[in-house]
Amino acid sequence: MREKAYRFDLRYSLRRRFVDDFLASQAETWRPGLRVLDLGGTRTNKRGRFDIGRYPVQVTYLNLSTAKRPDVCADAAAIPLKGSTFDVVVCSEVLEHVPDPRPVLVEIYRVLVPGGQVLITCPFMYRVHGDPEDYGRYTGDYWELNLKRAGFSSLNMSPQGGFHAVVVDFCRQYAVTMRGSGWLARILGAGLPAFEWWAIRKADRCNEKGDEFFASFASGWQVVAMRPNKLTDQRVWR
Repeated sequence: MREKAYRFDLRYSLRRRFVDDFLASQAETWRPGLRVLDLGGTRTNKRGRFDIGRYPVQVTYLNLSTAKRPDVCADAAAIPLKGSTFDVVVCSEVLEHVPDPRPVLVEIYRVLVPGGQVLITCPFMYRVHGDPEDYGRYTGDYWELNLKRAGFSSLNMSPQGGFHAVVVDFCRQYAVTMRGSGWLARILGAGLPAFEWWAIRKADRCNEKGDEFFASFASGWQVVAMRPNKLTDQRVWR
């Protein structure tokens, strides 16, 4: 994690910080005019600090909820748009809210141009949160298997955070929920800025050293995958 991005906010989780940093690092490489589908995205009242609207790209927002003011109101498993349309699909913190992510991966593959990329983030060790429902938590093995089955290649996948980041976010969620109603919540709230700063550095060091125990914990996953730049369809199931 980039040190310059560190700024403490009790309600801004490390999980969201990881997501925002990942998306920003990818968006900074986009060329002007790129066609981007924000799958499950929202125009206003965004949850994090990353705003795709700040980049010089052509964004189409797709969401099931009309309250999110999407360009297209539809199910992500049945996207009513032509195939081979988008250069990038952003699917951030969405797939835990669908009963079966696999048909969504197939649809993402279909609407991407050959050589196009999908950016995925999904929580793992994080609290259940309905939007409106919360169906699943999946490991990196699951994402690798099913992205390959959907036809994607050039997978670049890594866990976000580790043991220390997970513990910090559990403490944060307790402090935010119980703030003002208990001494433990108040103590946790007061100590979290230092605890979070320490956890970020511990996560970086554990990843650098390849510590198997600490690295076996993850707040979530980040994925960059590509639709192969070939004429043949590489999917093994539909």
